[in-house]
Amino acid sequence: MKATFFSANTVRFATGAGVMAAALCAMSPGSAAAATLVSTELVLSVDVSGSISPSEFNLQQDGYVAAFRDADLISQIESLSNGIAVSLVYWSTSAVKAVDWFHITDSASSNTFADQIEAADRPRGIGSSTDIAEGIDLSVFELLNNEFDGANLVIDVSGDGTDNSGGAVTDARDAAAAEDIIINGLPILTSSSSILSDYYTNNVITNDGFIEVASGFENFENAVKTKIGREIAPPDDPTPPDDPTPPDDPTPPDNPTPPGDPVSVPDPTAVLGLVAVGLLGLRSKFRQ
Repeated sequence: MKATFFSANTVRFATGAGVMAAALCAMSPGSAAAATLVSTELVLSVDVSGSISPSEFNLQQDGYVAAFRDADLISQIESLSNGIAVSLVYWSTSAVKAVDWFHITDSASSNTFADQIEAADRPRGIGSSTDIAEGIDLSVFELLNNEFDGANLVIDVSGDGTDNSGGAVTDARDAAAAEDIIINGLPILTSSSSILSDYYTNNVITNDGFIEVASGFENFENAVKTKIGREIAPPDDPTPPDDPTPPDDPTPPDNPTPPGDPVSVPDPTAVLGLVAVGLLGLRSKFRQ
């Protein structure tokens, strides 16, 4: 059963009666029993701050739409046990859930989710600063307060800049890691500098996360397809393969020959000759 996440940061996303309802729902045994099992719960946490122009917002949106309409990604989802659950969060100075949780198991459901992303307008009234921590906090809240039970909990953070507002990104990252949530990053580089990718590596992603770099907004679609494919891939089987070579027999052989010179076996003819000589000697003794 998931723990309900109500940090000082996330409590602002659900206040008053909403907090109480969410807490009661999360603590209810019935709600845990009704949770839908999925391979991965994934939050797409997307930067829509002031540095993102309208055309760049469209490129991001189109990239996510294309990813969930991609035949290879759909085939990968169909191969997973119980599919995946996905939601979309937009963030700037504050964060909002743009597309609610959706269960994807096949081509039809994946295309339906793509349609929902396409229909989600850029939110208004959430400021223009880049508060990555705000996006992470809401994403954590969403992962721990939904109707799914995933083997993996993942946040996919994409953006074109470093944090410049609100709480510390590292605090939000560490709070997510404490809940066994993986954060991966998709830094969108607008120059040849690696400053942003280094920033994401050192401040945004968790120790078990990774970054997939988009070399500009025009490369975003390819990068996000690759990234989601990596995020939902099942982990490698840790069980080692069976060894086809049978083990050596530890039982020692009967009467083993000790090491050293080989034992010489007397020639039978020589043995008989010695016996004959001995008998002649005894006979000669008795005659005396």
